[in-house]
Amino acid sequence: MVATNLTLRPPAQFDFRNPDEWPKWKRRFTQYLAATGLDKGDSSRTVSTLLYTMGEDADDVLASTNITDAERNDYATVINKFDGFFKVRRNLIFERAKFNRRDQAEGESAEQYIIVQSFYDLTLNKLQHKQFQLFLIQKNVLYNILKVLRNPMGGKVLFFYF
Repeated sequence: MVATNLTLRPPAQFDFRNPDEWPKWKRRFTQYLAATGLDKGDSSRTVSTLLYTMGEDADDVLASTNITDAERNDYATVINKFDGFFKVRRNLIFERAKFNRRDQAEGESAEQYIIVQSFYDLTLNKLQHKQFQLFLIQKNVLYNILKVLRNPMGGKVLFFYF
């Protein structure tokens, strides 16, 4: 016969000094919710359980995301706010340096080395693509601002080409 009343400990408090651990901690908390049945209950109770389990800093971090009172009672919205807050930002220059400086390690097979380098290359390509998209957006915004400026001498619109 299977025991149905399990007493499960929630995950340890989240370490806000280490935001890279957020995906791992969130996955563990989701497992805890499923195992205890709290994922099927009231969303505001689930949010309260999340904030209590995360620790004292959770309320301050959530407040910094400009969440409304209505959104605060929706578990999915709260999780999305934390996801946005803990999103790991990657530095293109740093990633490029890691890619260029990495040598094959002692005992590492050629296949393993190629796989790791391919991962770095994929990461770099994604970062470069995102930064290029951001550049295009900024360029278009600047262009739209500049094209509406009027020439003080003739009152005509100045066109700037990049």
